[in-house]
Amino acid sequence: MHNIVDTCKEERRDQAMAEEEPPFKIGCIKFEAEDEFQQADPLISHSTEERIINVLKEISEENKELRDQVEVLSKKLDVMADKLAEATALMKNHVPNETDDIKFPLKSVMELESLDSIITTTELSDMYIRKIWSLIANGPLSKSIKNVMDEGLIFVFNLDGTAGKMALKGYNRFYSVLEMATRMKSPGDCPKKALRKAIQNVKNNSIKKNSRARKVHKLN
Repeated sequence: MHNIVDTCKEERRDQAMAEEEPPFKIGCIKFEAEDEFQQADPLISHSTEERIINVLKEISEENKELRDQVEVLSKKLDVMADKLAEATALMKNHVPNETDDIKFPLKSVMELESLDSIITTTELSDMYIRKIWSLIANGPLSKSIKNVMDEGLIFVFNLDGTAGKMALKGYNRFYSVLEMATRMKSPGDCPKKALRKAIQNVKNNSIKKNSRARKVHKLN
C-alpha cells in the first residue's frame, strides 16, 4: 500500500518539474574573436614592422639623393655666378669711356671709323645716342652738328657718297646713332632730311666764310 502511494507522489513530482522546465534550452556561446585580436600573430606583426622599416630606408635614401642633387646644382650655380661676374667685369673693361677714348668733335675719318667699330652692343649704341644728342640738343643742327664732326671732316662726306664724297651711311652704326639722336632733337622732322640739310648748310656757310676771308685778304 505504501509503495503505491510513494509511486504516485514521484509521478506527480516529475510531472510538475516537467511543466516548470522551458520547452527548449539556450546554450552558452563563447566569443573568441576578442582573444584573436588581442593576441596578434607575432609573425604577421614582425612582417609589418619590416615593411615599415624598408619604406623608411627608401625615403631616407631618396632624401639623400635629393640633397646630393641640390648640392651639385648649388655648386653649378656658384660657378655660373662667378663666370657671369667675370664676363660682366670684362665687358665693363671693354666699354669705352667717351671722355677718354672718343673725343668729340671727330676730326678724321680714322676717328669716325674707330667709333663705328666699337658700337657693337645695344648698351653702347644707347650710350652714344645720349652723348650725341647732348651735343646737338641746343641750337640749329647746321651749327650743333659741328660738335659731333669737325667742319673739315663734314666736307669729306655726304649721306649717300655722291659727287666724289664719302658716304656717311656707309658707317652704319655711327650713322644710326647720329640719326636717332637727330630724331630725338626734332621728333617732328625727318632725321635724314634734317641731316642732309645740316651738312649742306655747313658746307655752304664754310664756303661763304672762306670767300669773304679771301676778299678781305685781297683788300689788305
